[in-house]
Order: sequence, then structure tokens, then C-alpha cells
Amino acid sequence: MLESFIGQCKFSNKASIPKTLISIFFIILFSQALSISFSNAEDIEKEQVVAANSTQNAASNSASAQPKNEWYQGKWSPSLDYIYFSFEGTRPANGNIYEFDDVTLNMQTFSLKYTPNSSPFVNYSLVATHQEIYAETKFGALSSNDLTNGLGDTLVKRSQVFLLPHQQILVLDTGVYLPTGSINERNGYPGAGMFNYPYNMQLGSGTFDPMLSLVYLKTLSGIHQLGGLGLARLRTGENNRNGYHLGNDWTAAVWYSVLANKYVTPTLKLNYRSIEGLSGGDPLIPNVNNVMDFYFNTRSVWDVTPSLTAKLPINPRLTVNAMFAVPVWQRFSNIDDVELEARWYAQLGVSYQ
Repeated sequence: MLESFIGQCKFSNKASIPKTLISIFFIILFSQALSISFSNAEDIEKEQVVAANSTQNAASNSASAQPKNEWYQGKWSPSLDYIYFSFEGTRPANGNIYEFDDVTLNMQTFSLKYTPNSSPFVNYSLVATHQEIYAETKFGALSSNDLTNGLGDTLVKRSQVFLLPHQQILVLDTGVYLPTGSINERNGYPGAGMFNYPYNMQLGSGTFDPMLSLVYLKTLSGIHQLGGLGLARLRTGENNRNGYHLGNDWTAAVWYSVLANKYVTPTLKLNYRSIEGLSGGDPLIPNVNNVMDFYFNTRSVWDVTPSLTAKLPINPRLTVNAMFAVPVWQRFSNIDDVELEARWYAQLGVSYQ
């Protein structure tokens, strides 16, 4: 598919390739690979943090809260997290048409959680995220450095903790992503500014997307813990104002953790993510010779990732937390057979309970 695109453009040599066209092509190719490489690290880490925090909060609130009937009387818990991902290209697209150098993703996430005194095992959250994506892409002797940043979609959700026999816990989340992220991010290169960036470099979906997740935790022998996660972000089926809607996004994970002490927790996780193809199409995202077909097909990724999480209580309500992870195995499936692997990712945050 991509080879025929190059051939139809009749590029006789590298020097004759129009820079504007190459810039558009770089952006398309980068966003294709990027969509399969941001894996489930972000969602899984957030859901595990939600599970752990919800469990701790529910236990402490259950012991200390005085039941009250007023729904508005409860506890507000803000948190702020910085998340950084580092990627590198490890396999070029079919035909060696392009390759990647450094790719990074920066995310800043603010969460505000409310726990009613009358229902300490239930909380409500608002989660807003700012993100920045940077990529260096090579096409022969030419290169392209691309950047997009801004507010993403905002999540509003309800979480409920279920304490089960034999040291088992379930955390059920239901919510909706609000379309606060831009879907009109545009190419900044001269002559290409009339086109929008491809779908995965847009900051939002443009649709109201329901979400559902279930986290399972089982404590073994005091310090050993098993966990599982199932998460779905479902598209509404209604096209956004640019004439498309993204495909459903499915995530699953299992992990084993050692609760070494109250400060440090090593974890080993098996992650899986599958993204269905989108429907419709943005008229300002060119589909020259069907190069955008990548987005209309399902792509998936597996990875095995060890991580280390640390928590430092500053006082009984203020906690600084950090996480560092290095994937040791990654496998990709997509129509272009391209790979952009995560080198490592890290998180640093502060929460007030």
C-alpha cells in the first residue's frame, strides 16, 4: 500500500521529493506507528493507581467517617501526575519506506476526587490531561520533527470498591470521556497548513465516549498480590463535527506485585491493547492512495513490563509517588507491520487525601 503511494508520486530521487508532501507523509507515518506504541501503559497505570487508592481510601474512610445523609458532605482529594514515555523505532514499515528515531510523550494529569461520608466505598472523579507528542522521523536522507500539544479529552467517572472474602477486592469504574480535546490540530509546515494532522495526532476524539473498567486484586501471604484489569472505551457511534468516530479501544492486563514495604512495590505485568478501525473520515486529512487505511483496520500490541512503584508520605494526607518501568518484551500487529517500541516510561505525582 505505502510502496504504491511512493511509486504513484513518481519520486525519481530524494532531492526531487517536494518537502511539503514529504512533511505530510512523515506525519501520516509517524501517527500510524505511534497509535500502536502508546500501548496500554497509560490506562493500566492509571487504573492500578485508582484501584490502590480507592482501596486505601475506602478502608480509612470506613473506619473514621461519621455517616451523614447529606450527599454533599464528604472529602475532596486532588492529585497531580507527570508521566513521560520514551520510544524508539525498531522495525521500519513494509518496504523500508520510513523509520523512526526518538519519539516522546509527555502527559500532565490533574484529578479531583470526591468521596461522600455516607458512602466511603464510592467516589466520583474528574480527570483532565494535557499532552505533548514529539517525533523524529527519517525518510532516506530527509527527516521531519513533528510536535502537537494541548488539552486532551476529560474523564468524568464513578468508582466503587467491593471488599470480598479471602482478601479480594474489586474496583468498578463507569464514566464518560468529554470531547474537550481538539480534533483540528494542523500541520505547521508551509503549504501544508490547510490539512489537519492525522487522527492519532489529534488531541481528542470529538465524541462522548463511555468507559467501563474492572480491577481485581487478590492478596496472597500478606505481601504478594495478584491483579487483573479489563477496560473498554466505547465510541458513541455518532460522527463528530469532522465526520468520523474512532474505533472502540479495549485493554486487558494481569500482574504480580510484591508489597515489600509501605514505600516500595515491584510489579511484573502482561499488557494487551486492541484498537478497532474508525468509521467515516475527516475531509481535511488526505487519504492519498489509501495510505490512511491504517486507521480503518484493527491494530494491537502486547508487552511484558516490570516496574517499580515508590510512595513517600509527607504527612498523613499528603503523599509523593513515583513509578519507573522498562518493557522487556513487545509484539505488534498492524496493517503496515511497523514497530515503535517503548524504551521506558516514568511517573511522578503528588496526592492529597
